[in-house]
Amino acid sequence: MTNAFRSQGRLADIMAHSPAVAVAWADIRRERVLFVSDNAGRLGLDAEALLSGSLSLVERIHPEDAPRVRALTEQALALGRSELRLEYRLVTPDGRIVRVEELSRFECGSGCARLEGLLLDVSTREAHGYGARPQPERSQLAVVDDLSEFVGRFLADGTITFVNDAHCRFFGVPREFLLGQNLFALVPAPESTWLQDHLSTLTPQQPASRTRRVIPMPNGGERWVEWVERAFFDSEGKVQEYQSVGRDVTAEVTSRKELNEANTLLTAIVESVPTPVYIRDTEHRYRIMNPAYARFWGLEPSDCLGKTPHEFLPREAADIIVAGDQAVLSTLRPQEAEEPFYPNGEERILWSREVPLCDKDGKPWGICGVVMDITERQRMESELEDARQSLEVRVAERTRQLREANRRLSREIAERLAAEREQRLRQEQLRIILDNLPSHVYVRDAQGRYLLMNRQYERFWGLDSGSALGRTPYDVLPAKVAEKILADDELILSEGRPLTLDETFQRAGRLHTFLTCEVPLLDSQGRAYAVCGVCTDVSERKRMEAALGESERTLRGLIDAIGQSLVLLDPTGRLLAINKTCLGRMGYSEAEEVLGTCHFDHMTSEEAAQRRAMLERVLSSRRPCHERMHFRSALHKTSFYPFFDEAGQVSSVAIYSEDITHEVNLERQLRRAQRLEAVGTLASGIAHEFNNMLTLIMGFGEMALETSHEKSDCLLQVLRTAERGRDIVRQMLTFSRGDDQPRIPLDIGSTARECLDLLRATLPRDVRLESSLPERPLCILANATQIHQLLINLVSNAADAMRGQDPTGGIIRVELAHCPEDKSRTDPSRLLPGEHARLSVSDTGPGMAADVLERIFDPFFTTKEPGKGTGLGLAVVHGIVQAMDGVIMAASKPGQGACFDILLPLATVGFSEPGQP
Repeated sequence: MTNAFRSQGRLADIMAHSPAVAVAWADIRRERVLFVSDNAGRLGLDAEALLSGSLSLVERIHPEDAPRVRALTEQALALGRSELRLEYRLVTPDGRIVRVEELSRFECGSGCARLEGLLLDVSTREAHGYGARPQPERSQLAVVDDLSEFVGRFLADGTITFVNDAHCRFFGVPREFLLGQNLFALVPAPESTWLQDHLSTLTPQQPASRTRRVIPMPNGGERWVEWVERAFFDSEGKVQEYQSVGRDVTAEVTSRKELNEANTLLTAIVESVPTPVYIRDTEHRYRIMNPAYARFWGLEPSDCLGKTPHEFLPREAADIIVAGDQAVLSTLRPQEAEEPFYPNGEERILWSREVPLCDKDGKPWGICGVVMDITERQRMESELEDARQSLEVRVAERTRQLREANRRLSREIAERLAAEREQRLRQEQLRIILDNLPSHVYVRDAQGRYLLMNRQYERFWGLDSGSALGRTPYDVLPAKVAEKILADDELILSEGRPLTLDETFQRAGRLHTFLTCEVPLLDSQGRAYAVCGVCTDVSERKRMEAALGESERTLRGLIDAIGQSLVLLDPTGRLLAINKTCLGRMGYSEAEEVLGTCHFDHMTSEEAAQRRAMLERVLSSRRPCHERMHFRSALHKTSFYPFFDEAGQVSSVAIYSEDITHEVNLERQLRRAQRLEAVGTLASGIAHEFNNMLTLIMGFGEMALETSHEKSDCLLQVLRTAERGRDIVRQMLTFSRGDDQPRIPLDIGSTARECLDLLRATLPRDVRLESSLPERPLCILANATQIHQLLINLVSNAADAMRGQDPTGGIIRVELAHCPEDKSRTDPSRLLPGEHARLSVSDTGPGMAADVLERIFDPFFTTKEPGKGTGLGLAVVHGIVQAMDGVIMAASKPGQGACFDILLPLATVGFSEPGQP
């Protein structure tokens, strides 16, 4: 319902003297007119035709302007603007074109946006045109001087070139004083700044702008003025001159304000009265409906406004209402009626009075009605008539009953006395109960006077029994306590709702915390007349809660401090709790990032499947489960522990996970060391016996060769085979007990450089040997033979691995570098503390699979063809490195070559030049 309908008569009187036409549209499409002022003829339009729908205002908009008007309206609504200013052309029914300026505002509600606006005919203004024009003749100036609007022109720099008499009269300044003056200097500073900023927004595309603002007057008062500023541009788009046309709209603003206040007051009165009130237009659509009317039908006003009774009421009721409207509209006289209605299936008799609403010409535009439910009144009148008829009969009967009543009265008096005694007994019992309650109980009236308090309350504040009754807290309690108590009472009495407080009081050197619940006591009219409070001392509970919180924080700190992962899941796998160790392994910093999510979403599909199976096993067996699992390339010993609720069902599952990768590696290294030790012991015994036999074979073979007159190929083959067996025996002895040569300090870089120079000549041509050796000496405890043997075995193995694999050959790279202590702890199980030398041998060969990589240091293990390798080369290297207190590590993947890293401890004493091998 727009403001126009709330006081239509007063608005019509105002608009009758206005040059603008007021229009209210049902929505932004401007298709249905809800209201139009009677002066619509100024625009060549018929107000009655617009209201009846026989004349469409939107169809009167010029076809060339209609798309622009619709687009600008939708854009303003989308941007949340409250007002809209447009200029467009209207085509009157007689074919005349009228240029109008529309100033509208949006009124949003019920999911739509309605428009209320003013249409002003600006055809005359447009007919004069803008831009450079000659000075007007005197007759034209007289016309401008006779205008009631204030007209002025000024140059771009502010120099005033023209003002009419209305302008001079309004501001009380003679024309001679204004002409030639600078407008921006005459206007006060804030207004001058605003005016210059506003004029700077005018463009050739939008040369005019309308504003309304308060103007300070020379006499100290203020007036509302509506200004239309227009800029005149030359052919290059530069401002040549400004024209300002204003009119005093103080009366209009004041009238609109009074109209809004009257509308507000009328709306408040209609909506607050308990009597149903409504207004329907001539088409029976509801325009006003107060809440009382809507409640009678069990609806909301928003469900009914703009609708006819047939759209939301039963057909019988709607027919009665429409028939009453037609009677009022046909006679134009008030009508009263009593009609039965059935709003909730129950018959109700309604008395209604309807009066016609007419415009100033006496034409009806609506109906105002008031409804009263007289069902109970009619029922009471009928009952009163029945009672009157039976009164005489009842008088005689009543006389007889009075005698009996006197006898009953005597009995009732005795019973009343007994009831009073029972009531006093109950009050005494209630008092005993209150005095023995552990909580404090009290009642205070609206003035703060104590009406009741139990013994616990008196004891706490050190009061004598009953001494505080009728007195206020200021009389019996400390001032600060009394001030807080009365402030709480005032809040409860004013709001009429209970209040729960945590209060702290100091008493006898001890701090007491109370949980206080105060409720208002209401009389029969629903007014709060007193406050009843119950205080429970929760000091001990608060201390226990604080201790429990501290215990929880301590336990949480202990859980976060352990090095193992710990999480708590619900039966669906959702994370309920997690410690910091597990949080870090999952790659998160805060628990809030993962709590509530599925635990299995933070791992690979294989890891998630394995853990889901474990969780289902725990839920089905209701027993803990333990298993080794991989997580993020590490091996974990994982345990699942179920927790049960009171019903014996599994409520949650705790997962305890410990990283055992290091322990498993240590076990693997221990088993390898034990295996190597056993093989070395066996090899040592066999080698000694085999060496003795080879000595005899080589001795007798050399003797046979010396005594023979001809060289025997068989004897030479026997000697070569024996020499090869001797070399194998030497490698076995080196593997089993190491070299017997003493270790001395030597520069491993110099020794490695000599060995590599010799090795380059032995490698295939398609294999390139690269080295990176430091110039600075690196001293270790070793002998040159050991270093040579290490490099020869590693380089030879690399060359054999690349042979025939790559047609372009391959690269073997030997690197030697100094490794500080903090960067050398890659294998702390065997590595000695201190600085080390890192010797790396890598190749670009085919690489090795994981199962082969795990056995490369086992004696007699080889991947070469039979007869091409003994399987002792890397085992000997491993034994030499262990003998020098070092560590050897191998890394390889299929297709990515292999790399051997040897860490040897640096010597702390000087070194000598290594001897020749």
